[in-house]
Amino acid sequence: MNENQKPTGIKKLWSASVYSAKGLKACYQSEYAFRLEVWLAVVLIPLGYWLGENSIEQVLLITPIFWF
Repeated sequence: MNENQKPTGIKKLWSASVYSAKGLKACYQSEYAFRLEVWLAVVLIPLGYWLGENSIEQVLLITPIFWF
């Protein structure tokens, strides 16, 4: 590939995914609040599935975790 051409298609998607993963890693390493939210989600999402008696209750217990 010529250095003037930008990647397209799958290569562009892969590059974006790699950059996003690196950004999440950097955020996890440097931000205490982000680490706290990640570990709370790890605990609370399965707990929401376990406590919810039907799918509506599970959705109502899990979706607030992602609204911050």
